[in-house]
Amino acid sequence: MKKLSTLSVMILIGTTTLTGCGSSATTASNSSLNFPTAGLNAGTSDSPLTEGSVTFGAVVGATIIAHETKSTGDYDDYGNTSKECGTATTDSNGLFALNLDGTNCHTGSNAQAGRPEILTFTMTGGSYVEESTGATVQVTQTFHSVMVIADPVNAPTTLTVAIGPVTEIAWRAFIYTMTPGVLSGTDGHFDTGATSYTACDSDSYSGIAVCANSANQQIETALGVTDIVGVLPQQDSNYNQVILNISNAAKALSTDSVAVTNAYTTLWGDNGNLNSVSQVSVLNGAGATVSITPPAFSSLQ
Repeated sequence: MKKLSTLSVMILIGTTTLTGCGSSATTASNSSLNFPTAGLNAGTSDSPLTEGSVTFGAVVGATIIAHETKSTGDYDDYGNTSKECGTATTDSNGLFALNLDGTNCHTGSNAQAGRPEILTFTMTGGSYVEESTGATVQVTQTFHSVMVIADPVNAPTTLTVAIGPVTEIAWRAFIYTMTPGVLSGTDGHFDTGATSYTACDSDSYSGIAVCANSANQQIETALGVTDIVGVLPQQDSNYNQVILNISNAAKALSTDSVAVTNAYTTLWGDNGNLNSVSQVSVLNGAGATVSITPPAFSSLQ
């Protein structure tokens, strides 16, 4: 698998506190966040309570879907909503909660022995206020976060999942490693038949788990963030700052955080790494094409 090397800083991005993501001075626990859990169960290993946030700024009114990830890397429920693992809508703070369907997602007593559970969470739609400019951005694309439950038989009763620009960049690294082919359109699925598998013995569930964990860890190391999926930006001041720095980069480039995110994911798709940046044509939040050169990835720290 290709590794991220030390990156040179091209521009200095500001260090204003990201108020929309919560305090950058302290690390909060889930208990301090008011997740929309009304009507949900407290959570069991069969059906974990999953609490999360979508943060480009707080994304309001986005649709969240939890999917089981097949050994081929695609979603197990593609085209079959009856196999989705859970759905939710983000509230006015960009927070969501759902009970994971243990039957479809195979946790607890429904887990398959010896097989890690790889979940892909998707976010579609909604809107957010760009932290650096105050502009409201409508989101027209799908963004992702990939999570691995190493021991689904003993799945945690509560899971935490962050979704946003950082997890999307990591997801694209995961996809590049699995199949360095082209994403199939803008729906978030990709053509696993485009090329042969290239890493992590990715035709097995243990292999795809390695790919997913490795991709997340590459981005964590590059950005100095401890956990980009299982810890929310509201809980980690470094993570919080990265989200703001992406927004500051967007302001400097006269665009939005969606476009900056898409620039990095495009660089992954083109180069298989983030070691060098160049001008790329990408979609912004409104779905319009813009040409931008994102800052060096290390400047997001």
